[in-house]
Amino acid sequence: RQLDAEVEQLTSRHGLVAAQVSRQDLGLYTTLLTTKQGRALAQAEGSMCQGCRINLPMNILQRLRTNQALVQCPSCGRLLFMG
Repeated sequence: RQLDAEVEQLTSRHGLVAAQVSRQDLGLYTTLLTTKQGRALAQAEGSMCQGCRINLPMNILQRLRTNQALVQCPSCGRLLFMG
């Protein structure tokens, strides 16, 4: 019962958060979840993508720092976030 209640709560929270994301961004995330075996996100640590371990170009890092839109790794395609 406890697990069912927790699943229901998380499902509800997921719906609330998903409603705040554009359909296009949510679609990209969902596609990446499928194509990247459940790992749609990758941390940009230092100047490296932790998903594929490449050094990220300076313009990608700059876009991440300004945090204006989703940024994908040019190599693996995962959505990047600063750590």
